[in-house]
Amino acid sequence: MTLGAFANYNTGHDEYVLIQGIVRKDRNNRLGRFESIEHVTPLDPLDVTLRLDELAKLEDGWLDGKGKAPAKEKLEWIAATFESSFDTGLSLPHLYPTAEGGVQAEWSLNDWEVSLDIDLEKREGSYQALNVKDGTCKELILPLEDREGWSRLNEALRQLEIENVEERPSEL
Repeated sequence: MTLGAFANYNTGHDEYVLIQGIVRKDRNNRLGRFESIEHVTPLDPLDVTLRLDELAKLEDGWLDGKGKAPAKEKLEWIAATFESSFDTGLSLPHLYPTAEGGVQAEWSLNDWEVSLDIDLEKREGSYQALNVKDGTCKELILPLEDREGWSRLNEALRQLEIENVEERPSEL
């Protein structure tokens, strides 16, 4: 199983694994070498915490000299909130930084293109779902500080996934 994480080594695609074990530290309390490895878990490339950790490495000016870097403590907040409030049965989003220092989550659900522009300062999300086939658009403003906002997001995404299942012809 651990070899699967390295299958794309020469392709230029990053693969990440979560390693659980015992690590020896040096005199300066820095991580050294593994004493033992108990478990290795390949991570989903869309893993939210992993992606937010990558966004935390951005610095101001990341976008052609412009672009505000998202605040690390705000990214930690959204990672923890996402982990505790997002329905694990739903598809994970692609996450991107915004020029204003926020985060944008995007889903492609068959005919629907969905985006959630997360304002980390206000702790709210602007949700927009566009049906690329018929032009239908659904919009919501979601407070992401509380369960109600996340419940509304989960339900909106669930409805789009259900619509997609109902529209597909059944295979015999």
